Amino acid sequence: MFTWSAHSPQARQVVARVPAVSATMFIQAESDLQRHGVWGACAGPLRGIPYKVYAVEAPAHSMLWVFLAVTIPARLWRFVVVWLGFAGAGVLLRKFGRSSFAPSLHLLFWVVTYAIYWATV
Repeated sequence: MFTWSAHSPQARQVVARVPAVSATMFIQAESDLQRHGVWGACAGPLRGIPYKVYAVEAPAHSMLWVFLAVTIPARLWRFVVVWLGFAGAGVLLRKFGRSSFAPSLHLLFWVVTYAIYWATV
């Protein structure tokens, strides 16, 4: 996305047509990148802004290798938090002999997460 956007304004137009991506997201991503450089992409998950929005805005603020280096920590914290939550829930379910509830709990978590996301976008 970064490279495509660096060479063609069409990349931004395509991302803008993705369902649930709004013009406001581009404005916020641009503001984050102006204020914090590529580290501004770390705020995207907190605001419900897809990473692809930051990727198409980033060429005006960074070189590709810098953006790629920041991609790892910018996205990793979200995965670690979710993993820790599920690991903790798994420990508790096993402790109380309810490990068979894990798939249902997993499904419930994602249904609630995306219901909240879609309700706020």
